[in-house]
Amino acid sequence: LAQAGSSNPVLAASPRGPAKLGAMSTTEVKLFGRWSYEDVMVSDLSLTDYIAVGKNAHTFLPHTQGRYQKKAFRKAFCPIVERLCCSMMMHG
Repeated sequence: LAQAGSSNPVLAASPRGPAKLGAMSTTEVKLFGRWSYEDVMVSDLSLTDYIAVGKNAHTFLPHTQGRYQKKAFRKAFCPIVERLCCSMMMHG
């Protein structure tokens, strides 16, 4: 560990102790424990059936390991954030 007068801020100990993380609510599901799903709305009527933002699509992490491509139109039940993350992981 570093001395109290150390110039390295990473190794220097904080006089207040460890930082406390915000308490997570057990009633509200937040993406990555940070962003709420309450404000997400689909305004286009033709897309409401194909963009999953309802209560069933609320997840803490956007990787459910679901098999959404096994049957036709099952991809519509995949959470929209997971579809975004999966498309960002594709290269090329």
